Amino acid sequence: MIADGNMEGENQEGVIFPTLRENADGSSATEVESLCMNCHKNGVTKILLTKIPFFKEVVIMAFECDHCGYRSSDVQPGGQIAQLGVEILCKVSTESDLQRSVLLSDSAVIKIPSVELEIPSSKRGRLTTVEGIINEVMDNLSETNEELRKADPEGATRVAAFLAKLAMLKSCTEEFDVEIRDPSGNSAIEGLEPGKQDPKIRRKEFKRSAVDNAALGLQQPPDDDEEQPADAEEHDEGTTDGEKGTAEDNEVGEEEIMILRETCPSCGAPGESRMKVTISTQHFGQPL
Repeated sequence: MIADGNMEGENQEGVIFPTLRENADGSSATEVESLCMNCHKNGVTKILLTKIPFFKEVVIMAFECDHCGYRSSDVQPGGQIAQLGVEILCKVSTESDLQRSVLLSDSAVIKIPSVELEIPSSKRGRLTTVEGIINEVMDNLSETNEELRKADPEGATRVAAFLAKLAMLKSCTEEFDVEIRDPSGNSAIEGLEPGKQDPKIRRKEFKRSAVDNAALGLQQPPDDDEEQPADAEEHDEGTTDGEKGTAEDNEVGEEEIMILRETCPSCGAPGESRMKVTISTQHFGQPL
């Protein structure tokens, strides 16, 4: 979880995004039978619409195939793209910093300047930790380095040296920075004391460029003279815009259709999933 703040109240009917505590038993998850792209048999996708305290609404999807054991997960923003992009810097120096939860959208770019590491945006969002980001890079490099030793021994030696640098990061012998740049504004790093200023986290909002808007599939305003969002502003962790709206702002109308950007698992091209909450059916529930 990104935070564990004040989550009061019961899960009321009509609230599309209950808090994490309200659906901790998984009762709000929707199960959908879907095709496994590994063995082409039917598996199960679980969809959970939830609200992360001190952040915003997200859609968590997890797929599992009982036939071949294939699993995958995805995290998508449940609301609209923010007006401003976000840049987050987190200073890591202790084991607790390594265990900070990190929510990444599919447009987030990660940098660790001390080792000259840059991870480009991926095809899907994910929920991980600071240590999980490092482990993912190490696992991918270790797999490819086995084959690289045969084709390019010198290159494999350089990769092994880089892996040693990444391992040193996890030992926390020296402080290092983790930087995230997300034009969609839908990424976050967990604060150790939710709702309070975290001295190790700096969050800055910025105005998206035309390139950023094009990458997100947003249209440019027809008139450049129209009023634009305010200049970049810095604010403390725990004071994000996700908590400034009213309870009504967190509800999705029954006639509203949510569009989730994702990659087609068959051909790899960009696509979208559309979700609509239908009218409640007697003795059944509220299907998606």
